[in-house]
Amino acid sequence: MLGTCHASIITSTLLAAVLAYVQRDVIAPGVIVVWLALVVLVALFRAMIAVVCKRSALDESATTCAQLTRFRLGVLAAGIVWGAAGIVMFPANDPYHQIFLIFMLAGLTAGGVISYAADLIGATGFSIAALLPAIVRLLASGDHTSQAMGMASLLYLAFMIVSLRYMHRHIRENIELRLAASTREEAARAEEERYRLLLNHSPVGILHYDTDLVITYCNQRFADILHAPLERLIGLDMKTLRDRVVLPALKQALQGELGYYEGPYTSTLSEVHKWVAMTCAPSRNGSGRIVGGVGIVQDVTALHESHQRMFSLLNSMAEGAYGVDVDGNCTFVNRAFLRILGYDQADEIIGKHIHELIHHSHPDGSHYPASECRMYSAYRNNLEIHATDEVFWTRDGKAIPVEYWSQPLLEKGVMQGAIATFVDISERKQMLAELRESEERFRQMFERHSAVMLLIEPGSGMIVDANPAAARFYGYPLENLRGKLLSSINTLSEAEIAREMQHAIDDHRDYFVFDHRLASGEIRTVEVHSSSVHYRNAPLLFSIIHDVTERKLAEAQIRNLAFYDALTQLPNRRLLNDRLGITAAASMRSGRYAAVMFLDMDNFKPLNDKYGHAVGDLLLVEVANRLKSCVRQMDTVARFGGDEFVIVLNELDTGKAQSVAQADSVAQKICRIVSEPYTIKFQTDQGPEKTVTHHCTTSLGALVFTGNKASPDDLIKWADKAMYQAKEAGGNSIRFVDPEA
Repeated sequence: MLGTCHASIITSTLLAAVLAYVQRDVIAPGVIVVWLALVVLVALFRAMIAVVCKRSALDESATTCAQLTRFRLGVLAAGIVWGAAGIVMFPANDPYHQIFLIFMLAGLTAGGVISYAADLIGATGFSIAALLPAIVRLLASGDHTSQAMGMASLLYLAFMIVSLRYMHRHIRENIELRLAASTREEAARAEEERYRLLLNHSPVGILHYDTDLVITYCNQRFADILHAPLERLIGLDMKTLRDRVVLPALKQALQGELGYYEGPYTSTLSEVHKWVAMTCAPSRNGSGRIVGGVGIVQDVTALHESHQRMFSLLNSMAEGAYGVDVDGNCTFVNRAFLRILGYDQADEIIGKHIHELIHHSHPDGSHYPASECRMYSAYRNNLEIHATDEVFWTRDGKAIPVEYWSQPLLEKGVMQGAIATFVDISERKQMLAELRESEERFRQMFERHSAVMLLIEPGSGMIVDANPAAARFYGYPLENLRGKLLSSINTLSEAEIAREMQHAIDDHRDYFVFDHRLASGEIRTVEVHSSSVHYRNAPLLFSIIHDVTERKLAEAQIRNLAFYDALTQLPNRRLLNDRLGITAAASMRSGRYAAVMFLDMDNFKPLNDKYGHAVGDLLLVEVANRLKSCVRQMDTVARFGGDEFVIVLNELDTGKAQSVAQADSVAQKICRIVSEPYTIKFQTDQGPEKTVTHHCTTSLGALVFTGNKASPDDLIKWADKAMYQAKEAGGNSIRFVDPEA
């Protein structure tokens, strides 16, 4: 209506001028001037209303109603002024000018109906106010011609009002359809923008391609993984790739199946070599026809290298090692496993039921059901198992006595299976049998054996005798080692040593792990196998000692690789999830709030692009150190991946507002410390050391929570959402999110 308002005002004013000019000979000039002035005043009033309405916001219904009321008043005023023309501009006894007046009023009414049809009330009021006075004047005249014209005009008015109702309904339906279409278009644009933001900020690479294997879209993360410009990737025909190992997975999606590839890949555009994991799925149109594919690509180079390091450690162990899943099937073996049990290739064992393969029978040959195997307790009952009285069976059917250790393998609190290590104790078993047969043979074995051996008086803890291997190991002359108390080499207190010896005497235990102190002061971790013997008519403890320091270090390294980031030595995602679960449980018990913060480094990519990943890694290590300096010992700083970090704050206040304030104070400190300049020194390819100063800030998203039922993944997801809000605000900022709001 506002769009046609100015046109109708101008047209109405011009028509009034025409009417005044035509009626000047039959109507008094003063009447014409006054009426024409009223027309102009009403036109100015309506123009002012139109300007005000266009400049005002229509968001609130009260404002809209007020503007509509003012618009209707302007239209009604125009109708009344024109209706007045039907009386004051009506010439008596002049049919020609009467017909011209009626013609003008009828035409004006028709124009008003068309212009104001969107507002049924306003258009009806205008039509009646403009035409009804002239109709009454005609009907009141005594002659039949005027009365006939009045009836015709009345019928015309009625017809216009009926037509107006139909026009109003059609216009209203069109407006509603346009508004609905506009709303759908706006929603589609918003959804498209959200999808674009999600793709651009996704931690994984995403690409779309058509049925000709031409890339139609990819996000920035995909370009970063391949070290290639985004604009060169879009439109790339993947059939021209030099490294074609990914093509089968891409084509599988076009056939309606899921495609997967994990392995090495060399980028065609940058020659960068990566280890990637790619999953492809079909993309379908509205009718369900496959029109292309969608690929999700992850750079798993670091994970692959970590696995390689772990397997290198496993293969360097002298002990056999293997893993099993929850169904008892073997998942990996090391080289020592193959060597001890006589296998040539790992493929002979992996994927097979390990119990039925190597642990199927007792030492006497009787059947050993898998349901009774103690190792299965490792993952059925979440227990660590240690056994010394069982056998493993070799490939050629020979029984080998073993000592083995088994512990459960958990991931995100879910049981995945177990990992076991074992050693062949055939020699140890034979040695103990020989000891029991003859003291003489025992003495010879004791003196000559390369294993560390001690004879201990159980009452006092005094070393009665030691073999040369013990003297070499502990670094004391043999005569000085004899007569020493165990407390001089064992780091335990005398009371603890006496309790452990009593366990050995009572046959409650024959295996111990201690830290022993050498003559040089060095501490070594040892396994002690003890048993009671009678030597020269005296009850003694016979102990065989193995130095397992390196093995324990290797086991610690394996655990470190499993739970800590190799670059920053911060907890990785697996350990972060466990810490979050512990924090949520502690919060539920104490009633205190905790907080999760998700950080993403701003301005990190330019440093990586300019100086390479090695320099970027140095900056990430410095960021990790700064983050640790900003929190307490009880809090957790974890690397989530790339340049993303997660911080968990424990034991905040019992009040939510106070806890938010505490978390905000820590967040402000983090942003301030992280934004300080970084001075990085590194060696260039040409040789001389180079120093670079780089400025880097962080976008931080956070939430506080207390003992709720949300999973660790949900907590991280909410904090990640808040972080993206901080990113969208321009970075170097903090945003809190309240999942309960």
